[in-house]
Amino acid sequence: MIETDGRHKNSLEEVIEMQNKIVHITSFGLVIAGGLNFGLVGLFRLDLLDLILGGDSAVARIVYVLIGAAAVVLVATHKKDCQTCGLEDHAAASTGPTPPSA
Repeated sequence: MIETDGRHKNSLEEVIEMQNKIVHITSFGLVIAGGLNFGLVGLFRLDLLDLILGGDSAVARIVYVLIGAAAVVLVATHKKDCQTCGLEDHAAASTGPTPPSA
């Protein structure tokens, strides 16, 4: 077990946390690549994915589906992962102000 922030994590929690991190990083990278590709398509009609993988190839379609799935993952996990929209901010806002201590 590893102690972090005064709590103990068992190995299963560590594995799940690592898997979530891998999914998040992979999804983030795919969404960035897809967004940059869409930007190039919009500005210059240059589709790098099409150029690299071939027009209507099965591989290109799979990559496009992976980029779309990555966007869905990020949308679904955004509130939990985002430090700007962080959970503690939402929790504090939903419970109201903290009562003064005596």
